[in-house]
Amino acid sequence: MPLLRLAIASAAVMLLAAAAFAHTVMTHSSIRDGDVLGEAPSSFDFGFADPVSLVGLELAVVDGDAIDIGFERVRGIQDEFSVPFPPLEEGNYVIRWRAAAQDGHVMRGEIAFELNADAHADEHGQQSSGHDDHHDHHHDHHDEGAHDDHAGHGDMVGLIRSVPSDGAIVDSGLERIELHFDHPMAVRSIQLSTLAMERITVEFEAQEAPVTSIEAATEPLDPGEYELSWRADGGDHEMSGTVRFTVE
Repeated sequence: MPLLRLAIASAAVMLLAAAAFAHTVMTHSSIRDGDVLGEAPSSFDFGFADPVSLVGLELAVVDGDAIDIGFERVRGIQDEFSVPFPPLEEGNYVIRWRAAAQDGHVMRGEIAFELNADAHADEHGQQSSGHDDHHDHHHDHHDEGAHDDHAGHGDMVGLIRSVPSDGAIVDSGLERIELHFDHPMAVRSIQLSTLAMERITVEFEAQEAPVTSIEAATEPLDPGEYELSWRADGGDHEMSGTVRFTVE
């Protein structure tokens, strides 16, 4: 009997520990990945399954500069957020967010959307349908170097190698970045930022013709954690991905 009670108690402790360290997820948002909006949103409203600390949120033009939204890190933890947006013109945008769960795990995601005043309600519905599980796609937070934005392209995996590699720990002073693809891609955007979403200048020659590899230059990087995001055009499909690394 003592052994049985000990086994039951151990199992209970393990279950409680697993629950304590389970990572939360974003459950809903007012703008969904792939949405085509007929009117400019005045804010971005979203929530999580459990309270989190919102570390950063950025709004940027796709393949362009970030837009000043006056974001300030929210102190404390909560499960619902509303971030005001400035007036936006027609175009393609991406929202990048980072949040820290109570166990310290940092989650991040991207939501791309288009603002088009000519979009009709039925077109909006078609664009939005099929994206109900987008949080599973963007917010499972596996440490993968790439995800395909366009399903159904055979065995294409996009990024097959990068310098630095995803999850790498490199020495300070890194100034060169390399991306290698499994098939020709026209790279449209390469962006680098710190975990606190401080943007770092990256210089590269945008190629009109598809290439299988590309190099980019950056200023010497100080110690810290970084996130490199890229977007490329494969002709009949687009791909994008993220590489996360640490500089010591």
